[in-house]
Amino acid sequence: MMVVRVILAVCVMACMVAAAPWAEARAAEALPEPQLYGLYTWAANYVRYADDIQKTGIRWVRTGGWDGKATDDAALTAARNGVHLTPSLFLNGLSHSRTMPVDEAVAAFREQARASVLRYGPGGTLWKEHADVKPLPIRYWQIWNEPNIEFLNPGESGLLRTELYAKLLKAATEEIRKADPGAQIIAFNTAGGVPDSGQALKADGMFQKLKYIGWRKFIRDVTELAGTGSYDYIGTHPYTMPRSPEAGGLARGVEMIREWEKEAKLKAKPIWFTEVGFPIEYPNQRQVRDERQQACFTVRLFALAGVHGATQVQVMYVEDIVYGPDNSRRSFGFFIEPGKWREQAKATRVMARLIPDPRKDVRTLSEKVDGVCAFEFKGPGGEPVLMAWNAGEGAVEHEFDGYGGKGATLVDMLGNVSRVEAEGGKVKLKLTEAPVYVLSERNWRQVDVEKLLSE
Repeated sequence: MMVVRVILAVCVMACMVAAAPWAEARAAEALPEPQLYGLYTWAANYVRYADDIQKTGIRWVRTGGWDGKATDDAALTAARNGVHLTPSLFLNGLSHSRTMPVDEAVAAFREQARASVLRYGPGGTLWKEHADVKPLPIRYWQIWNEPNIEFLNPGESGLLRTELYAKLLKAATEEIRKADPGAQIIAFNTAGGVPDSGQALKADGMFQKLKYIGWRKFIRDVTELAGTGSYDYIGTHPYTMPRSPEAGGLARGVEMIREWEKEAKLKAKPIWFTEVGFPIEYPNQRQVRDERQQACFTVRLFALAGVHGATQVQVMYVEDIVYGPDNSRRSFGFFIEPGKWREQAKATRVMARLIPDPRKDVRTLSEKVDGVCAFEFKGPGGEPVLMAWNAGEGAVEHEFDGYGGKGATLVDMLGNVSRVEAEGGKVKLKLTEAPVYVLSERNWRQVDVEKLLSE
């Protein structure tokens, strides 16, 4: 009997050892669910601001500058912090004034994609070299940045940007999925993602002089060349500055994608806003009014993106930048420097605490481009949280039912908590450009909300 037990034990252990690789494979296939709240930075800057990003509650970061030691440091720091990086793969030799032969470019990009997954994906060499760090493999990959304009240069190849990008996309996707069949591809990441507003480059047109291609035409034409199987998500850069996200047509931009998919008889693909923001300094007077308006527009952007079905919003940018090609200052910064936050970072932290996922079970109470916007989202425990603001000029009063017995808990955009009196179960609010949040006292007393926001 003892011999039988020993044999059985050995057999069980052997089965467990044999099953281990399969268990690891299954674990690798479990994709993390993207959070709506995201931020854009380069690899080295992610490491510099990692502590600040952590405190905002953001756990998804678009990462440029994807090469060299800075990339390893960023991936390891992110893994320690439980942050998911979504690298933007890109060839420096094929943008702005630089170009290279098409076959050479496709081969180089194929190798970059393959090498990136083998190092940072499931079972990647980075994780094997750093056994002290719990692996957090990268599973979501962005293919290029704004390939419809100067960031992709076909040179003298005779190819349109759509034709060259289709080749690059297919090559990268093939290599990424070969190394990690469950990896997700975010394609296009176009300059533009909202309706036309008088600009030279129309959404469905081409700027003939420079051969720039409108954002929706680019997505449509590349899809015809590469097929929908070459990507999982559609990425756009729906800048509306200096206008608000409502006035700039953020919601309409999503509708434009859905209309094209319907006309082409395509299954709808999820949408990521992989770069968008509101600078307080920018060339040609395209900046917003000030830091307060920047914060207002940023959290309103998050809310509207959730309401209209975007998967993730990656806010431009972690800090202010000087744009190399024209040496212009572009003050998008979430932070001024490590430890010094702009109001948009503070406001994002408040919103993320009160409304962890603005995409789920949303109830629209009012949505006006130049008036009251009010939505009921799910709070941290699934209870309703009202978020409301005035997208028009000045302040207006608006009454809401169902949030008060004798009163309700009111939170302003930057996290200041107070109590608002109720009459007949209704609360009357003064709404401005800065969103406010209302929680029923039945679910959240003032002291409970203060504790949530201070943790």
